[in-house]
Amino acid sequence: MIYNSCQDLYTKDEGGEKMTKAKYIIMILLVTIVLFIAPTIVNAADTYTATSTINGVTVNWSYELNESNQIKNLKCTNVDVLTGSITIPSNIDGKNVISLGDEAFKAGTKITEIIIPNTVKEIGLWAFSGCTNLSKVNLGSVEKISDQSFRNCTALKSIKIPKTLNKDASGAPFVGCTNLTNIVLEEGMTVVPNFLCANTSITEITIPNTVKEIGLWAFSGCTN
Repeated sequence: MIYNSCQDLYTKDEGGEKMTKAKYIIMILLVTIVLFIAPTIVNAADTYTATSTINGVTVNWSYELNESNQIKNLKCTNVDVLTGSITIPSNIDGKNVISLGDEAFKAGTKITEIIIPNTVKEIGLWAFSGCTNLSKVNLGSVEKISDQSFRNCTALKSIKIPKTLNKDASGAPFVGCTNLTNIVLEEGMTVVPNFLCANTSITEITIPNTVKEIGLWAFSGCTN
């Protein structure tokens, strides 16, 4: 068996010449480099940086671009400088911002209000998790809220969900918002997305007549 395995290392190339064991090993190494190193280089090249001014302070951003040259996965890299009411820019470097990245403003404990522009259609994972003083949120025209986007925003008591939200609010976006007792669904909403109000402290909900479907686990864990 060992002999047969060794013999397998000596294969023929397209020209009919025998490939040596050394050449075989080199080929394997080259394939490994392509598979594991090249993707990392490509990903690094796809990340851009920029700055803007909010409330008189310089905010540092990182982002990626989609095929239409729009900004996706926008993330603040110095969130500790953000205080008070924050309006997220709709345009950076002359490009529209269409989504907020994972952990975009995570642990921004000095932020009290977030205003999301209408250009933004998606909020990433844990984007505002741990923003413990965040008490007011304007979701703009967002279409998707990802897993636990507002996890542990304990100062948040009320929020209005825009009618544009029509994709899964997966993974209980408001879990840990222990004081969130009032969720308003905008008139015109046609579906209550999966998980939307799960694990919140709401005591009452009014579902607009325009709603035709309630998603999976939309109100699971609403013990109050």
